[in-house]
Amino acid sequence: MRRTWRWGAACSLAVLGCDRTGVARALTAAQSTAIDRLLESQMAGHRIPGLALAVVKNGGGVKQVVLGLANVESGMPVSATTPFQVASTTKSFSATAVLLLVGEGRLKLTGRIRDRIPGLPPTWQDVTVRQLLTYLRPSRHRSHSRPA
Repeated sequence: MRRTWRWGAACSLAVLGCDRTGVARALTAAQSTAIDRLLESQMAGHRIPGLALAVVKNGGGVKQVVLGLANVESGMPVSATTPFQVASTTKSFSATAVLLLVGEGRLKLTGRIRDRIPGLPPTWQDVTVRQLLTYLRPSRHRSHSRPA
């Protein structure tokens, strides 16, 4: 849980350059400094050896931060190309994006994913957006009443 929170916190900072509508805006010097201080304090407080962060505006970088070590044993520093394990943090971002689309009326939780993704296997034809987000199978595929 701690590792997921660490990466989630760092990844969540990447959205600071966007407002609620998703339109990016430039970071102020105060925002940039606040991000640096937050990252440094979180790294120290949670013993995070290294991280990389990018804040993007209209497809271009607004801020890039690389801190700490990619490999503690060898002392290799983090770089802009250091690969990180993100584990399940992408699930939260995906769910947030889908729910924003639902809120805008562009997608329905009860809609079938086959309507959005052509060429799915026959066993996926009845899967809804809600089931995909919650990792539930359609009820006809369940062998008991509890969620799979």
